[in-house]
Amino acid sequence: MKIGRLPGLLVLILIFTLTPRVYGLSTVTFTEGQSIFIDLSLRNLNLIKFPSSGVRVYTSSKVLDIKVDEGNVFVKFLEEVSSSPQEVFFIIPSGGVFSMILVPKEVPAQTIVVRMPKEEVSEALGWETSHSYIAGLKELIKAMYEGKSPRGFSVKEVEEEKSLWKEVKTILKQIYRGTTLQGEVYEITNVSKEPVRFV
Repeated sequence: MKIGRLPGLLVLILIFTLTPRVYGLSTVTFTEGQSIFIDLSLRNLNLIKFPSSGVRVYTSSKVLDIKVDEGNVFVKFLEEVSSSPQEVFFIIPSGGVFSMILVPKEVPAQTIVVRMPKEEVSEALGWETSHSYIAGLKELIKAMYEGKSPRGFSVKEVEEEKSLWKEVKTILKQIYRGTTLQGEVYEITNVSKEPVRFV
């Protein structure tokens, strides 16, 4: 497999059967006045992690069990048969009010890392400029392989087919986005009857 050097873009192909994940990690950036839809595990305990403590949580939902510990908000769906989205409001210490629509899914436990717009941009730029270009690419590849998010990077879960060849099914799974670097994680499956070689 060959990864070419592309300005501001890193494409990484990982075969998930080699690195099974037992949880999901996503990074979201709040925008005041807009609701964010988030997929959470229907059966497992989920974590919504804020950058600071003092977060207050409000909801009228009767199917959510929510506990707050410093900047960590733990969410559990009480009724496994419930499949309808639930709205939750978060008030951060600075006074901002943000809304999330929590969508129950048959997925593993999810960890959602919340970032504020200014914090995300400055942290990502700081992380990128603290490395040389090549070192930054290597560290980003390592973080993606381990399912971790570099400081300030957003992580978006995707399930989009991007197949280019009839012999191989290619699914875009995740997008890691910083300020000058972006990485993509793909799941590739050989759907032919013969071995496939990538160059």
